[in-house]
Amino acid sequence: MQDIRKLIAWVFVADSLLHVIVSARSVRYAAYPRIGSSSAVGLLTAALFSLCVAIVCGTAWWKIWKRKASARAWGIAASMMNVAVYVRANVVYPGHHWVLHLGALFIGLIGLIVLLRPNNRVESAD
Repeated sequence: MQDIRKLIAWVFVADSLLHVIVSARSVRYAAYPRIGSSSAVGLLTAALFSLCVAIVCGTAWWKIWKRKASARAWGIAASMMNVAVYVRANVVYPGHHWVLHLGALFIGLIGLIVLLRPNNRVESAD
């Protein structure tokens, strides 16, 4: 089970880096709006949401990597943020590339399944 948690931690760090890039791109597009593009407020809201996802996922990775006591809670929060990415895509932009966010839903659900299970580790008597 620890190996799966470490794998999920690495998925969280990749997710964090991805959302930092998405946030930076949203800010750039808000600074230089194009004709017919989304509003600057909407883009800045998207940037703030992506930045929150990046911070939570990055913190979850760090806590799991360092085996901190709060790692499980941060991992659950990061998993829920991934589910929120999928829900946000379907609520804010219904019918618009929802398939692109299925990966976030998958990561979130797998993370919740793994991290919500109790960690009943039996110590060996060697």
